[in-house]
Parts: sequence; C-alpha cells; structure tokens
Amino acid sequence: IEDKKDELDEMLEVKHRECKEGKENLEAQIAESENSLKKWQTKLAVSTEGLNEASLESHLKNTHHSELVQDYQKTSKECCDNKNMFTSELCALEKIRGELYKMEGDKVEFIADCEVSEWSPSECSVSCGGGMQKLIRTIVVHPNRGAECPPLEMERTCNVEPCPIDCELGDWSGWSGCSADCGGGVEQRTRDVKTQPAHGGDACGETSETVTCNIQACDVDCDLSDWSEWGTCSKACGGGHQRRNKAVLKPAVGQGACAPAKSPARLDFQPCNWNKCVPKSPSRVLQCQSKVDVIILLDGSGSLGPMGWKYSQAAARVLVQALQGGVDGAQVAVQLFSGPKSMAAYRKCAGSNPKDTPDMEKDCGISWVSHFTNDTASVAGKIRKLVWPRATTLTGTALAEAESELLYGRQDANSIVVVITDGRPMSVRRTNEQSKRLIDRLNTRLVWVPVGKYVPLELVEGWVSLPKEDNLVVVKDTKDLYKPDTLNKIIGDLCPKVE
Repeated sequence: IEDKKDELDEMLEVKHRECKEGKENLEAQIAESENSLKKWQTKLAVSTEGLNEASLESHLKNTHHSELVQDYQKTSKECCDNKNMFTSELCALEKIRGELYKMEGDKVEFIADCEVSEWSPSECSVSCGGGMQKLIRTIVVHPNRGAECPPLEMERTCNVEPCPIDCELGDWSGWSGCSADCGGGVEQRTRDVKTQPAHGGDACGETSETVTCNIQACDVDCDLSDWSEWGTCSKACGGGHQRRNKAVLKPAVGQGACAPAKSPARLDFQPCNWNKCVPKSPSRVLQCQSKVDVIILLDGSGSLGPMGWKYSQAAARVLVQALQGGVDGAQVAVQLFSGPKSMAAYRKCAGSNPKDTPDMEKDCGISWVSHFTNDTASVAGKIRKLVWPRATTLTGTALAEAESELLYGRQDANSIVVVITDGRPMSVRRTNEQSKRLIDRLNTRLVWVPVGKYVPLELVEGWVSLPKEDNLVVVKDTKDLYKPDTLNKIIGDLCPKVE
C-alpha cells in the first residue's frame, strides 16, 4: 500500500509539472509566433527590402544559434568533468576519514553517511496571491558515525503572482503560409487581442489556430560505432558469456532516435567456455581463485521455516569457504537480513522521521555478520553460529546498506552483491530502486539466488545484472541450495577463475 501511494503521488506530481510546463511552453510559443507574424506581415507590406532584411536577420540568428550550441556543449562537458572530480574527491575524503579514525586509535569497523531521497513537493496552499508549499524527503541510508542527516522538511513560497485577468479577443484573420519546408511546420490564422491577460490569467490561446504542414522529418538519428571486439569470457567453465557493444559516435539531433545502451541493438552477448566444471576439492565444490569483493545478503525471514534456514545457513557457510581469501584473492562481507516485526518499526526503518533513528538490528532485522575481510574461514565460523531472525523481508534496505559497504572495497577488484532470498520484499518499489542504483550508478554486479516458489521471479529477472543467465540462479527448493551442483553454479558465476 505504501509503495502504491508513493507511486501515485509521484505520477500525480509529474503530471502536474508536465501540464504546467506544457502550458507555459505553448503560451510562449503562441506569443512569439504572433509577434513574429505581425512583424513579417508589416515588413512584407512595406517593401521587398523588408524581406531581404528578414533573411539577413535569420542568417545572423542561425549563426548565434550555432555559437550557443557550442557554448552549451562546452558547458555540459565542464559540468560533467566537475561532477566526476567532486565524486572522486568525496570518495577520497571518505577513505581519508576512515584512516584518520584509525590513526587516532578509534576502532571503527563501519562508517556510513546519511543519504536522503529527492525532495517531494506537496500542493501549494493557494492558486494565486502567494502561498506556501511543503517539501519532504526520507532517509535512504541511516548514519553510522558518519555525516548526520540534513533536514527532511522545508517550506517555500509558491504562486506569488497576483490573481489573473483573462484575455478578450477579436475576429479571425486569413491563413498564413507554411512556416517550414520540412520537419513539420504550421499554417496559422490569428485575431487581435482586445484585452491583454495579466497576472497569469487565461492566456489568449485562441488568438492563433494552427494546422501542421510539411511534416516530412528533418531529425537525424544518432550514429553508432561498429561492434567492439568480444570481451573475455565471464566464466572459466560451465558456460559463460562474452559481451560486445556499440558506442555513440554522434548523438541524435532533434527527435532522432538512439537505441538505449542496454538494448540488443547496442549490447550483445555470445556463449563461451561450455566445458564442464570439474572441482578438484574433495568436497566436490569449486574453489574461487579470482580477485573479487563479494557481499552476501542472506535472507533470514520467517517464511524459510526451520529446515529452510538450516539449508540456507549451511549453503552460505560453504559458499564463503569456497571464496579463497588473500591480497590477490577474494574479499567477503556477509549481511543477515530479515525485517521489522511491527508497522511502527517499519516506519522507523523507512526513514520518514529523522528524529526517530532505528536500531538496524533490533528494529529492522539487519545486521552485519562481517564487514569486508579476506579471512573467509573466520566468516564461515560466524555464519555457523547465526541465530535465525524469523521476521519479515526488508530487501530494499538490505541493498541500501550493502551500497555503504561497497565504499570499503578494493579499486582493482570486481564488486559483486549476492542476494539469497526465499520471499517477496516488503517494498518492491524500494528493492527495484536500490537494484537499479547498484547496477547503473555504482557499476556493481548484482546476482540473485531466489529460493522456492514465493519469490516473484518475474520481478527478480529485472533486478539482476546482464546477461541474466550469468547473474540469476533459480533454486526450486531450499534443500537444493546446499547441493554441490547449486553451489558450483553460484561460485562459477561469481568467479572467472575457479579450481
């Protein structure tokens, strides 16, 4: 219900904004077109010289437009460079902060800065004459010895313009010629304004009627490069994938089309290394020999049942043991997550009130078994001692907490988040948002291991990294999770090099 309410509020706000922007845009276009029409009609009536002057002015405006386009492209590049620089500086400062804590002798295992959502505005208190508008945002990641949360509520003035005076119109003129030779022009007819609108009153939308003409396209599609060379195979055995892509050489112009980066037109995969994986270990489980940073999110919700929890716990322990730690080996972090046991606790965990900071373990059912370490044997021992939380499934918040842990990963290691779960997330919306954030913004590989029949597989398929075949391991029953074949499939998907 909370997800649906938030979704509808966002849709309503988007529609209001689109309508307002559309109205303002059309009013500006109409006003500009009317002024332009009157100007050219006057010049045309005076002499041919007026037409020549208009042609010269049009040429100058085209030159000015080209200059503005160049300035825009230059400024856009500068903004992008500055953004990347500030992001790098922020990451470096967070690293330095951790080192300073260590230098001061403060034993800090984990630091997380507060992260909040975008502002969500409410409706203005009045339609004109000056009112107030309230904006709110929620906490996405709660602080843990890091930067505190900024204010979650603010107010601003709105609709400060005086109340409107409506427009009064005269009779229609005849139709004009077409305004463009291609790309869709317009023919217009107008009528005079007897009373100008003021203070946001009803605009003279009926002072001009238009019909389209010369609608053949002038827009240009983007230019794509040839296919790149095939990359290395994602798996050493058991069937992996190579990828290739097409880069954008020239962006689309106007309404020209350009395929999305992840569409089949620009991203392609082919199977590779179909030779069967043969484990050398007596346990018949593959051993990871790759330099990877792996975060395992282990579901401890009540829907598992006692035996389901037993198999999940055992599988996680064997999985961690198979990740060979070391400077050039694997580094692992493990989080046990379930969820709140009451609606009051859920509201705390959802971050709607900055003064009501939840205890992540007691209120939200989320705890770190271990932060990043290459001592995988020690982590496996901690997993063996875990107690089944037996609560709900707050998957979205678990993914958000994993994002904070990724800051402590190695720059030269591939970052992978593995979600082992048997239930439907409490908030599908937040789970979807956090999955896309990890994949698209943080360039993290996200692997899902859905177990049993209650996981919404059709949704999970949209939350994994591409290609889906390398990042989705479907397990029909919890008892199958502990089987060597299942564990080998997971390990083989995580590690390009296995033994």
